[in-house]
Amino acid sequence: MRRHPGFAVINIAGLALGLFVSFMILMWVNDEMSYNNFHEDGDRIYRVMRTATFGDQMSTTNSITAMLDDVLDEEYPEIELTSLIGWEWDLSFVRGDIAFRNIARYAGPEVFRLFSFPFISGDPNTALDSPESIVLTERMAQQYFPEIYGQFADPVLAAQNVVGEIMRLENRLDVTVTAVIEDLPSNSSIQFEAMLAFEEYRRNNSWVDGWGNNGFRMYAKLVPGADHVAVSAKIRDVVKNNNEDSTAILFLQPMSQMRLWSQWDNGVLVGGRIDYVRILSVVGILILLIAAINFTNLATARSAQKAMEIGIRKTFGGSRKSLALHFIGESILTALVALVVAVGAVALLLPGFNQLTDKAITLASADLELWAWFISLTLFTGFVAGAYPAAYLSGMGVIKVLRSQVTAAGSGGALRRVLVVFQFSISVLLIVGTITVYNQLDYIQNKNLGLDRENVFLTELEGGAREQYDAFKSQLLQSPTILSVTTGWENPFEINTSTTDPEFDGKDPDDNTLYYVSGVGLDFVETMGMEIVMGRDWNPDVALDTANVIINQRAAEQMPTDDPIGQRWDMWGREGVVVAVVKDFHMQSMYDEIEPMVLRLDEADGGSVFIRIAPGQTRAALELFESTYREFSPGYPYAGKFLDDDYDVMYRSEAVIGTLANWFAIFAIVIACLGLYGLASFTTARRTKEIGVRKVLGASVPSVMLLLTREFALLVGVAFVIASPVAWIVMSDWLSDFEYRVELGFGIFALAAVGMIAITYATVGWQSFRAAIANPADSLRTE
Repeated sequence: MRRHPGFAVINIAGLALGLFVSFMILMWVNDEMSYNNFHEDGDRIYRVMRTATFGDQMSTTNSITAMLDDVLDEEYPEIELTSLIGWEWDLSFVRGDIAFRNIARYAGPEVFRLFSFPFISGDPNTALDSPESIVLTERMAQQYFPEIYGQFADPVLAAQNVVGEIMRLENRLDVTVTAVIEDLPSNSSIQFEAMLAFEEYRRNNSWVDGWGNNGFRMYAKLVPGADHVAVSAKIRDVVKNNNEDSTAILFLQPMSQMRLWSQWDNGVLVGGRIDYVRILSVVGILILLIAAINFTNLATARSAQKAMEIGIRKTFGGSRKSLALHFIGESILTALVALVVAVGAVALLLPGFNQLTDKAITLASADLELWAWFISLTLFTGFVAGAYPAAYLSGMGVIKVLRSQVTAAGSGGALRRVLVVFQFSISVLLIVGTITVYNQLDYIQNKNLGLDRENVFLTELEGGAREQYDAFKSQLLQSPTILSVTTGWENPFEINTSTTDPEFDGKDPDDNTLYYVSGVGLDFVETMGMEIVMGRDWNPDVALDTANVIINQRAAEQMPTDDPIGQRWDMWGREGVVVAVVKDFHMQSMYDEIEPMVLRLDEADGGSVFIRIAPGQTRAALELFESTYREFSPGYPYAGKFLDDDYDVMYRSEAVIGTLANWFAIFAIVIACLGLYGLASFTTARRTKEIGVRKVLGASVPSVMLLLTREFALLVGVAFVIASPVAWIVMSDWLSDFEYRVELGFGIFALAAVGMIAITYATVGWQSFRAAIANPADSLRTE
């Protein structure tokens, strides 16, 4: 290292960067694989899934009917325990002057016997027995009972004193704290800050007691030794046996698959986040390979400088085995130095990595198994990177080496060319992948969604603002900063309520097409910037409009008429007509096709209020809205968000993968360029006298530069030709998961080709230029 600091820096920097990326990916993958593993008997916990046929499509979901709660664990001896658990709800809680909104769920009384959420105080067997009970996480308990936590230094004593305290739920019900549990780990798929009793929800929502309504999730713990495939076969037709109109098929999915395996296509499990785990794992391996290739290339390229040393060692009795061990030892020691540098980089950059990926990974939290992987990966990399040089260099003949160092220097060239092609093929693959991911994310962000998500603010509608909604809305619209106001059941990008109930003239009795439904207020179409393609908006002066509906184009296609306006529409006990058809809009993820959708006028039950803000008036509008909201609903927690922020959250995983792909592509190129720079430096040094002779004979600077760079440019060109078909196949497969996507055009590959050529010449060009302008007398004087 002291004699050749340039090569040492390139070797260590390349390996360290490769190890750094691999360690980051390994920790990320380890965290993804660890989800839900903390539950006792986790290998016996399953979630109940439902596949149903609607029209000509099969839909798989984890939403099931609450009626199963009284059937599965009672009628099937293989099922030890079941529990219902609801979706995440953003509910308001008040205690004295303290008011916030928190994430809460409703669940059955068995939930804390089924899952292993650690209790600080209270009894998991009885915590949710009463309809008025509530279980808090420690963080939420500290949020609402700061004086108790300030009084007791011991958190256990504080939690014990919180039990029995009263809180106000949604300003309608007093609930009693029955237990405090530890904050949920970040690797839990089930997240909440408060757990409420399912019975309290049931007595206020009678619709849950029906075999045709699916609004909950259910988890089951099997008895030891039970086969979940056999149990799935037994429970398969439970819903159909109790509801002749249902096509639902039940089955069990292991809880260990929940996080990573969640994507279904026509009833078949096809993937999910596991695809990203696989992609990043492969990327980590490939980048580490590039780093190892650099080491191998540089080691074989420097064989001329090692040749005399090898010849002398062999002359004095050095065996091939001892020489091989010597070179492998050098390689492993270099890798260990790179390991220290890589771990330092991980420690320095891990907080930023966590912020990007929404993780809470620390080096301190890495277990012994993970560290064993780190060290083993380093040793293996060092061994593999040094194995060929060790075998090649130690096998050189003594007489041949001592007579001609030049011959030894030229050996191994074919291997170096193959390795350069391989590592730049990987770089091309990563570049094409990065550009494709960027284009798809840009497409998602800028695609016409059928509604305008910009400048729309939403929050929960509660208290006086809800009870006196007309006055609340009128006061807001007096300001020119707010263009329109409306209400709705839910975020228009997350419409989950669905039904097969709509009836209209000419509908086939066997038609069970699934329609998504959302209740909205007047001016919803205007506020959301939807486009009416047929008909008119609701008119507040038309009394019958309260029963009329607006449908999207997909729903109109299901009706046996080209003009659905004025056609009868009967659903959920309300008969009206279709007054408008709006352009299809994306009400769910772009992974899914747009489905038939119905908007029904339901201003009184709107749980959210939406306002469209005049461009450039955001601050003034929000200040006015907050003051008006607090005027109408004093004592209620106030929190809101923009619709476009909510939309961005839907594609958070893709955005993270896109950002990581950008960085990893950069790392791969940097590592490859380090190796290319080292090889160019060595090649230039080895051909110094040749260059001097050529210049003496009249060669120009450009011709010398072309001589030194064309070999590397040719190798990169071969790499591009090899990698392009692979990149096309891989990225086409990734894009196929999106129902709406960009095209994988020629331009992406042309951009990658230009980029690779530019990078190659930028890396090699400086070395070539220096050699081309050098005085030939300096290189020839040593002859």
